[in-house]
Parts: sequence; C-alpha cells; structure tokens
Amino acid sequence: MDKKLNILHLELFLVLLIFPLFTMGCRKESIQLYGENLQTEIILPEGQRIFIDVIGEDFPSSPFTTEDIMAVTFSGPDHYNPDLIESFPGKTMLFTKDSCEQEGINLKMIPSARNEGDKITDTNATNYLLLISTDDCNILYCGDIGQDHFTPEQLDIIGDIDICFMPLENRYCNMTMKNKKGFTLIKELNPRIVIPLRYKDSSLEYTVENFTVYTSLQTPASIPIDKIPEKTSFLIIDRMAAVYHDIYKTRIWKN
Repeated sequence: MDKKLNILHLELFLVLLIFPLFTMGCRKESIQLYGENLQTEIILPEGQRIFIDVIGEDFPSSPFTTEDIMAVTFSGPDHYNPDLIESFPGKTMLFTKDSCEQEGINLKMIPSARNEGDKITDTNATNYLLLISTDDCNILYCGDIGQDHFTPEQLDIIGDIDICFMPLENRYCNMTMKNKKGFTLIKELNPRIVIPLRYKDSSLEYTVENFTVYTSLQTPASIPIDKIPEKTSFLIIDRMAAVYHDIYKTRIWKN
C-alpha cells in the first residue's frame, strides 16, 4: 500500500512539474493595438495598457484606470491635450527623458529631434521616442521623429525592435518621399513589424512595392508574439485599412 501511495505521489509531482512548462510553451500571448493618426493604445499580454499621444477622451477602448500609463512625445496640440492629462488617473510620461518600471515592463522616453539639426537634449528636445520592453517583445514609438539617422547613443539604448511605430511622410519633420528619411530610419532599426503613423498614398505605394504589407480589418489588431514576421513587414491598423486593402491588394492580417 505504501509503495502504491509513493508511486501516486511521484506521478502527481511529475504532473505538477511538467504541466506548467507545457502550458507556458503552448500559450499564445498577443499584443492588442488600437491606432488612429498618432493616437495609440497598446495592450500587453498581461493586460497592462499604454497610451501614447492620445488627445481624444473617446479614444480608449475602455475608461482610463489608475493602472494605465500615458506617454506624450511632444507638446504640440496633435500630441498633447493638457485637460486630458490633468484628469488621467494613471502614471504620465510627458515629453522629457524619463523611465518607468511596472510589473515586468520597462518604459523609456528617449530624446530625439523633429528635424535634423535640432538639439537632442534630455529636456526640451523637439521629439521623444518611447521604448517599451518586456521579456518577450520590444516596441518603439517614434512620434514625429525627423532625424536623418538615429544617433549611435539612441541605437545603443533602443536595441532590437519587434514592433516599430514610424512616420513615412511628415511635413512637420521634412520627411518626404524625396529624402525617404522614414525608410532610412526603418532600415537602421530593422524591426520585424512597422506600424505607419503619418503617411500618404505615395509612401504607401512605395511600401507596397518594396515590402510585405498587411492590413488589419479588425479592431483591435492582435499580434501574437510568436507569430511576428522575421523579415520587416508593414501593418496598417487605422480606419483606412480596409480602403487601402481594396486599392493595393495588401495581405489581410489574421488576428
């Protein structure tokens, strides 16, 4: 009887040991993305929500909470709504060099420039990048970056990027299809997915001709971490996604 009981205990111990490892390997963790113009909401696999450059009170998928984080990359009115920030119940990171850690997430506001030649300083820089790092995924939001190239110091901090939010054409930053600054910056980062921020038909046509382009016909766009393409691809998630899919015959992103 004691021998059978010991065997039963051993079997139970093995089940308790192996089952969590098995489920960890099989669990499909996804990042949820909402985006409209610059306004972005990122929901990480564990449920943490990060808002970037949100100016509309009706934008979030559900009401703000004290657990949410709001980052603002520039003080202009299309990035920053002071009244919204004043009423925001969670932590804010406002256009200055900053960092934050919360439940396995590391966030860094990295100084950058809206135009080549602007001074890149910890405070009062003309643009800030937001780097979101977890154990499984690194996300970079570039806002209104207008540098010709990333600096070596920026690249050292940024590291490898899985998902990058990047403008392609932006008159505020002298980013055009003539200089292709946005595509130069993308090449320097070599991210796995690019979410276009500011763009026009001309930059989208170039993108379709030179990259794999997906459109998400569902809101939010869901990106399983283990299904992110290895080679740089583009994903359109805003309200024009369906229109651009019809025009350019892009691939449909399957959530």
